[in-house]
Amino acid sequence: MAQIRRYLPRVVQHRFDRQTHIERLRARNPAWGLRSVHGVQAQAASVGLALVQRHAMPSNNLLLVFERQPG
Repeated sequence: MAQIRRYLPRVVQHRFDRQTHIERLRARNPAWGLRSVHGVQAQAASVGLALVQRHAMPSNNLLLVFERQPG
């Protein structure tokens, strides 16, 4: 089964302490920025993907693994 992997900064309870990082991202592209895990999951679910693995990564990042669900 095909997988989609998403690497993103970890945001705990909608808090992220590196505001300058967010500002730097948005200066490069206004559509860029932080996404909550729940928001990414909801968007993935809308196209038939389900979160199957969640891995804590160095420097407060997460690796999310999604798979297409049958149906």
